[in-house]
Amino acid sequence: MDLYLKMVTNRDVMVKGGSKDAGHVDWMEVLTFDWVDDGGGVTFSRHNAIRVTVPETSADIAIAATNGADFPTVILDVPARREWFLFREAYIRDIRFGGDDRHRTNTISLYFKSVEAHHGAYAQAAGAAAAAAAAGGAAQAAKAATSVGLAKLRKFLTK
Repeated sequence: MDLYLKMVTNRDVMVKGGSKDAGHVDWMEVLTFDWVDDGGGVTFSRHNAIRVTVPETSADIAIAATNGADFPTVILDVPARREWFLFREAYIRDIRFGGDDRHRTNTISLYFKSVEAHHGAYAQAAGAAAAAAAAGGAAQAAKAATSVGLAKLRKFLTK
């Protein structure tokens, strides 16, 4: 099953991955995904964590981890199941490098404050939000607005 991860720092810098999928260009492809309760971190009193394994770690994520970047939102998209998850106030707990010479993998542990599960496709046409809003369908506008990109999504959800 295809899984994709999008991370944007609190400075609106996207951590670029290697995905070439039309709906997820530059997202990180995820090989494995796990919910974790591994003892918590300094920032959060609750031990909310996920662990993802990706086929590569870009320089972007290594720099973000080294600099202690915060991620106001992280999106995990599961297109085959038509669902996606929005993790709020996340940070990288650690990155573990693994694999072998032919297949390098890296495991990223992310702590987060809260998570929202959404059903329906994430990557829809950007114009769908405007069309639905013009038609006056608030529910349709809300669904379509999730597809117009992380910056607009963040603004939409914090109104």
